[in-house]
Parts: sequence; C-alpha cells; structure tokens
Amino acid sequence: MRTIALTALAILAFAGNSLLTRWALAPSATGMPVIGAAEFVTLRLAAGAAMLALLALRQRSDIRPRRADLGGILSLLVYGEAFTFAYLSLGAATGALILFATVQLTLAVIATLRGNPPSWRDRIGLLIAFAGMAWLLAPGATTPPLVPALLMALAGIAWGIYTMLGKGTADPFTRTARNFIGAAPLALLVLPFVTLTTPSFHGVALAIASGAITSGLGYVIWYAVLPQLKVATAGAAQLLVPVVAAAGGILWLGESLSVKLAAVTVVILGGIWLTTHAPKNTPSNTSGRS
Repeated sequence: MRTIALTALAILAFAGNSLLTRWALAPSATGMPVIGAAEFVTLRLAAGAAMLALLALRQRSDIRPRRADLGGILSLLVYGEAFTFAYLSLGAATGALILFATVQLTLAVIATLRGNPPSWRDRIGLLIAFAGMAWLLAPGATTPPLVPALLMALAGIAWGIYTMLGKGTADPFTRTARNFIGAAPLALLVLPFVTLTTPSFHGVALAIASGAITSGLGYVIWYAVLPQLKVATAGAAQLLVPVVAAAGGILWLGESLSVKLAAVTVVILGGIWLTTHAPKNTPSNTSGRS
C-alpha cells in the first residue's frame, strides 16, 4: 500500500507540473498571464533547488555542482525553458501528451545509438506512438500551434537525455539537487532576452509550488518508490500522467477535450504501452520523469 500511495503521489506531481504551469501562463481576466514564462521557470528552478538543498542539509549530502553534472544541468535547463514557453499556447493535456511521447521516443533512439536497439514489439509500439504524434500535429481545426508543439517536443528530448544521464547513478537524490542548483542561476541568463512582466502574488505562488512541491518533492518521492517498481510497471504508471493532466485541465482550467485529442491520446498511449510491456527488458523501457 505504501508503494501504491507513493506512486500515485508521484504521478499527481508530474501531472501537477503541467497544470500549474498552464494555470500560471494562461491569459487571466486582464488578458495577460499572472507571470511571464521566463520568470516562472526561473522561480520554479530556484524553488526546487531551495527545497532539495534543505532536504540535503538534513542528510548532510554534498550538493555542490561538479563538472560531471554539466550535461544534467544543461538538459534540465533546456527542459524547463522549453516546457514553460510551450505552455504559453498549449493546453495542459496536449502538452503532457507531446512531452510524454517524445520522452519515450528519445529514450528508444538513445538506446539504439548505444547498440541496444528496441525489440520488434518496441518498434511497433513506437511506430504507433509516432503516427499518433503526426496525427495530432496534422493540419486541422484542433491542431495545436506548431512552434509551441515543437518546443514541448524539445522539452521531451531534453528530459529523455536528462533521464539517461542519471540512469544508474548511486545517489539520484543528491545528483538531482546538484542539477537544480546548477540550473537555477543559468535560468537568469534568459531574462535579458525576453520581455519581462511584474508577476502577481498568484503567479509567484504557482511557480514556487511547481518548483518546491511538484518538482522538488515530486522527484524525491519518485526516486524513493522507483527501486520498488519493475521497469514495465514504472513506465506503465506514467501512462496516467497525460490522462490526469487532461482531467485536471477540464476540471480546474476549463479546458475542453476534443474528439481528435481523445483519439490521439488512445493511439499514442497504446503505442507506448506496447513498449513498456515488451517482454525484453531494454533501456528503451526506461521510464522518464516530467
């Protein structure tokens, strides 16, 4: 029961990142977001770094970033920036679906480049998921904006790389803390190149909640429960993230679920399900975090 409860909390945290980000960046009653995208991601990374640093103090862990952490720091930064700017225009469900699918496709490509190609069942599943992505982005009345969709795909690629860089690390919590602490100040470099706004208290609160709770604590919970899950189970559990994000978007953000998005979701998640339940335990089955 403890494992089930922690897994459920982690899934809620991952979906919460999409919901909180979209909530903060969606136009308010004034027609403007309550916080700018660049300010949001900077506060999110800073809040996550602060939360993880506090937890690390209790464990007396060394959380000073090292040269070996550069890849993880940069991929986390790219993920955070692309993820946030994409949600200026994407709905919570659409963004989570694109992100999740791209992460899994990225992991499969990396596994292939490392000489461990996916099994035939993996390939069929990935082909189905890719076809679903192509359908989602095909021209039509409900097609998401292309640039934000590409930004979310970039976020998925970055998170797939981040996941593989951290795979097998002896102390994933400490490495996550070092990555957040290294990425937070680098996010400041983006601020001079965008138009800044004056964030409202609501916007700041959402950014801090996203960083400290659904990112910082969410990742800690996931790393705590991950060793107790089979790879296929961990991957399958994350199939719920876009579904929970879609439900949250409808209930709390007033978003609508089109017939096309519902059908695409079934196709993409069905394809990914085939890869996570493949009989061969390959790196392509490695689950990513969002």
